[in-house]
Parts: sequence; structure tokens; C-alpha cells
Amino acid sequence: MKAEFSEFTYGFSLVSELAKTMSLSAVPIFPSLLEEGKKGGGYDAKLKGKSGIILNLQFKLSDWMKASNAREYGIPGHTMTLPYYRFEITSKRVSEQQSLLLALEAIEPFTFYVAPAFHTSEEINTHWLSSDVAKNSVYLKPSTVGVLPDMNPHRICFDNTLKSKGKAYFFSEPKEIEVDEFSGFADHVTQAVTTSSTALMDRVDGTLSRYREALLDARRREDERAASVDDGVRQLSGRVLVEEALGRLDGRLLRLDQILASDDDPDDSQRLWQMAQVSTSLFGVQTFALFK
Repeated sequence: MKAEFSEFTYGFSLVSELAKTMSLSAVPIFPSLLEEGKKGGGYDAKLKGKSGIILNLQFKLSDWMKASNAREYGIPGHTMTLPYYRFEITSKRVSEQQSLLLALEAIEPFTFYVAPAFHTSEEINTHWLSSDVAKNSVYLKPSTVGVLPDMNPHRICFDNTLKSKGKAYFFSEPKEIEVDEFSGFADHVTQAVTTSSTALMDRVDGTLSRYREALLDARRREDERAASVDDGVRQLSGRVLVEEALGRLDGRLLRLDQILASDDDPDDSQRLWQMAQVSTSLFGVQTFALFK
């Protein structure tokens, strides 16, 4: 059963809780809220002189699987019970999303998939009113999954027992992996923020300078993944999908160069806008500046 709410609704509900629940200050770096080419706007003032970290979140929605004919349930080698939740690492047969997030995590280590352990409108409303959306979610680093082994869709599955143990399964062949509940995620992030001595704007500059490196790394991963597939089982349709994925990455590289060339001497607001444009439109994540 699909979630009864949208990814936007889930993301908004989660984001509104994070800073409050973790006793941190947070600035969500939304592209639409930053005015290109205009100084100030409040964001650069809030971050000036602050040290902290950049947090990147890729929101996912969870399907609720309750029938005994659910795809993963019938595969041997796991301990899941019905009902369980699942979310897809990729919704297409070939997708560069995981490669992009692996590359982004390499330059910004606080990069996570985050998905709800609930699926109904009633549940999200209840959790929203009690400030429990973040607590009823799971957090997963892309590096925990690693490079996808083939061109097929892959899913993360967990039931309530697995979630409580910080465990999940990576499918199509079940492999037990670690996920964070909110307490572990929050402790990790809060500790990083409180011990950080790097100015946020310096961190922004460092990340901007390495975005191209990250996109090139993602393209290399997709090249290697495509080459690893046995030519004997690669059909024409599969090759076309591979070429489309690589073409999209080439388009992202071109768009990155256009964004970074938009101002010869960008001020703080412009640099934040550039980060927001790249992280959201090219890597598909929502970016936050977290500080004490």
C-alpha cells in the first residue's frame, strides 16, 4: 500500500521538527527562498561567524506491505515479518541517484536517505501534532548500501522489530544492513555540530569547489556499473537506459558549470544560492546548515 501523503508533506513535517528536537539552529537552504544576485536576505547574516555542518537529506516514502505475496517476503534469507515497510533506492531500472548520493556523501559526510515508518494520513497527522515525525523515521547513509550491484531496482525493507534494532534489509537478494533510528542520527549530528570548528561559509565554499569532482565521480561509478553487467544479458533496452543515465549526468555537469559561472565574485547570499541550486536540482537532496 502506497503512502497516503506526498513526499513534500513528509519532508516539510520532518524538517520542521529536526532543529527543535535536536536543540540546534537550522537554516534550510531552499533555492526558492534565496534571491539570486541580491545581498543579504537574512540567510548570510544568520550564518556569518557560525560554525557547524551541512546536512543533506533525500526524502523517501515507504510502502506498507501486509500481504503474504509481497515480493520481498517470499525471498528466503531474511527474518522480516508481516507487515513491513519498504522504500526504493531507485524507482527506475537504471538510475544514477545512488551514485550521485555516494559522490555527495564523499564530500559532505552528513548525507542521508530518510523514510517514514508509517504510511497513512492519520499517522502523519498524529505524529505531527506530537512532534514525532522524525522519531518515527529511519535514516540511512548511501555508503551503507554502496555501489548498486546491477541494473535492477533495489529496496530497503524493515519491520518494527528490525527498526528498533537499527537494522533493515537491502533487496533484491536480502542483505542485512544498519539504519539509524532518530536517537542515533540526532546524537551523531549534534555531536558533529557542537565539535565543529569550521565556519559554515567556509564549508559552503569548500563544498561548492568540489561539486564538479562529485559529479565526475558519480559518472565514473555509473560507467563502471554499466561495464560490470554481463554483455550476454544486456539487451538493447538496457544499453539505452545506461546511455540515458550517463547523458543525464553529462547534463548535470553542464548545468553545474552554468550555475558556478553565474557570478564572477559571488557574495555570501549568491554562494548559498549556488549551493541550493546544485544540491536540489543536481543531487536531488534538501540541504540544511546546522549550527549551535
